[in-house]
Amino acid sequence: MDLLQYLSILRRHFPIVLLTVFVTVATALGVTLLTEPKYRASAVLRLEVKAISPDAVRSDTVTFIERLENTYARIAKSDAVVGEAARELGFESSPPVEVESIPNTELLTITAESTDAEPSAQLANVVARRLIGRVAELNEAPVRELNRRFERRIANLVAEIAAEQQTYNTLQTTGKNDAETQSRLLELETSIEAKQRALADVGRQRQEERLAADRRAYALTVVDRAAAPEDPASPRPLLSLVVGLLLGLIAGVALAFLYENLNPTFGSPEEIEETASDILRDKDNLVLGHIPRHARGGAIADPDGAFHRLRMAVFGTNGRVTFRSLLITSAHDGEGKTSVVANLGASLARSGRRVLLVDADLRHPQLHTELEVPNEVGLTDVLRGEATLADAVQATTIPGLHVLTSGSAVDDPAALLDRSDLVGFRKGLSRGFDATLMDAPPILSASDALVLSRAADAVVLVVHPSRRTGPGSLRTAVTELRRLNSSFAGVVVNGVKDPSARMRDGAGRPAEGR
Repeated sequence: MDLLQYLSILRRHFPIVLLTVFVTVATALGVTLLTEPKYRASAVLRLEVKAISPDAVRSDTVTFIERLENTYARIAKSDAVVGEAARELGFESSPPVEVESIPNTELLTITAESTDAEPSAQLANVVARRLIGRVAELNEAPVRELNRRFERRIANLVAEIAAEQQTYNTLQTTGKNDAETQSRLLELETSIEAKQRALADVGRQRQEERLAADRRAYALTVVDRAAAPEDPASPRPLLSLVVGLLLGLIAGVALAFLYENLNPTFGSPEEIEETASDILRDKDNLVLGHIPRHARGGAIADPDGAFHRLRMAVFGTNGRVTFRSLLITSAHDGEGKTSVVANLGASLARSGRRVLLVDADLRHPQLHTELEVPNEVGLTDVLRGEATLADAVQATTIPGLHVLTSGSAVDDPAALLDRSDLVGFRKGLSRGFDATLMDAPPILSASDALVLSRAADAVVLVVHPSRRTGPGSLRTAVTELRRLNSSFAGVVVNGVKDPSARMRDGAGRPAEGR
């Protein structure tokens, strides 16, 4: 199918699309209005990576920062942080908290969610404060352990220096002035000086670690406190409306095409017109007539003038016969083709023409019942050479209207039609009558109608909008007729609900005779 056919399907099923969109949008708005509003507030923290680990920054900054952010996120969501913050603010349970990094910056955002605006901001700020405190505690623990090791080492050095200094003073006061004593004094001086230098180094190391710990304590700081949001983050009615509209359109279009594929019949005469126009690429006079429901039975009267208009559309308004012979068929049984043949023939006869109706539906003949005539000798007898046209044709109660019934039953109607001289039969009919209407079997039920099309100037397809025929059947029937180069006169829409239906062409204007 091309774009025009897709658009035609959407036009035919526009109520489905509209209803789906309405239901989807209404559902989206209903859910939005019933959803409890959620407010989100964010506090922004700055992470000074160099203050934490200069070596890590120099070696692998990205990996280190990612690890640090993941660590802080886990810490922020722990009960020691968010749980305590929730209890501090009187929350019954721990609300959702998110920690995210802002790309290409040293900034972290802590976002808290609550059903009220102010509590969401309070929670974000308390979580930020407790996160900083918890990180400081975690950083202080190794520093305290390191301080204890420094203190033990300093105490040991001080004690060793004091003991050696005392020994040095004693030797200097009471010792002999010999070489051994002088050597011992020199050894003690060297040892004391070395331990004093070590003590000084330990002191400097302790101070550096203290400074590093202080820097780490201030590596995570608040740069922007959370403020109470003015509008809720969810739900968002406008967004829900747009999403509902888009989803409704998508679902509506999908349902329209699904219904088109699953429903084998037409829903209205307008669908028949649109489909016929799409198939034939023609917008003018495709639909020859609209036959109201109560006008179908019998060939006696035409209260709505439907068959009079059909006669004008097919045979012209100026008395000039456009077609001498018509094959009237349908795609499936039950479309009302026999009634159309009988009533159109009656209308033609009343206009002063000599009309012959031929019951060529040899499988299920109905025309003799419609016109209340016997069916002893008819078409099959003429085609087999067992009777002449003059013997088989019968007059009806309507002046000028004659009928050739189906005749004797045959086992294989298709074989009989194939071996018959239908062209010669057609010429014989044209010599005695102004117009011939042939009631043919449904195209999709048997091949008889396709063979019989050689005996007619054009083919008319009767379609009932609520019977079995749908777009696929109509397309197949027209394709079969085209394959045999049959002239397709148009479509008669049978069983229209509106009794005031009038003849219109494909564009909706009154049809001109042709």
